[in-house]
Amino acid sequence: MKKEIKNLLIIFLLLVMGTISVIYYNLYIQNNKIKKGETVVPEIIQERAEENIYRIGNIVIDKNKEEMYFTGRVTKIKGWIQFLIYADGYKWLEEEAAIISDARLKDLQLSLALLDWKYWDEFYYMKRGEEIDFETDEMELLLSWKE
Repeated sequence: MKKEIKNLLIIFLLLVMGTISVIYYNLYIQNNKIKKGETVVPEIIQERAEENIYRIGNIVIDKNKEEMYFTGRVTKIKGWIQFLIYADGYKWLEEEAAIISDARLKDLQLSLALLDWKYWDEFYYMKRGEEIDFETDEMELLLSWKE
């Protein structure tokens, strides 16, 4: 009985030490990897191809041209559609969209925010039905495809 309690205590202490090690690594070591003067690119950005050109998931963002590129396939060419583009995230919307994108909805939202926060703010406030206090240029949607 005494040996079983001793073994359980050792296992418990090992679990506590492992937990403390993980917390220490995530809080201290990861935060100190950024050196002073270093340009910080968010971790979600998987690749930085050139100056102001990024890739998040399947989306390429060109901040110089203020453009995003992502692939998709046309699923409806006739009839009524409810949504132009379906991004992976809401399965029940897939049947109502004309274009199904390979991009995830989360990546699309992050890409809009990376392009310029004013675009994301405009979508957010329009969704909530609130007035927008700032003026933005018109936004264009240009679709191109290969047959």
